[in-house]
Amino acid sequence: MTYSTDFITKNIPLTWSDVLWGYEKQLIGWRVPIEIANVRLKTDTSFDLLEFELAGVQKDQDWKVGQIIEELSRKEAIPKLVSKEKWLFLTLLWLYENQDSIEGSLRKVEEVYANFDYPEEIVAFVNFMGPSNGYDTTSHTLSENQNKMMENWKDYLDKTRARLSDI
Repeated sequence: MTYSTDFITKNIPLTWSDVLWGYEKQLIGWRVPIEIANVRLKTDTSFDLLEFELAGVQKDQDWKVGQIIEELSRKEAIPKLVSKEKWLFLTLLWLYENQDSIEGSLRKVEEVYANFDYPEEIVAFVNFMGPSNGYDTTSHTLSENQNKMMENWKDYLDKTRARLSDI
């Protein structure tokens, strides 16, 4: 999965701690933090000089990106769990929005579930997990069960977007 800067910035506000988390987990490459810095320089009236430095990093200096975003993140008091939750949301949102071009998107959710250390909040749409809300899968067709999981996925995205937009 590759996330464009546009996808990230239009969907959820990220702190530099969030950017660092995604960068360290290799969810984004070295260009995305530079592009985020450029967006901030264009839209924010107050910015850190390190953001200005980051915005100017060229390919032959890509090694600087990690150092600069690490310095920027030190100025924030953001728990890593919040960053992990934002990237879980972005990953699941990207999969949801691109499910038509991805074969077995619900199987991909299983991979995300494992890659993010089995987060409880997405169990309702992980294929191999049984429903915990009283929904009886045996009373429904396979298609109805898949539709229910897709509804649960959409519900998670809507609720999580609203909650994380304020963080």
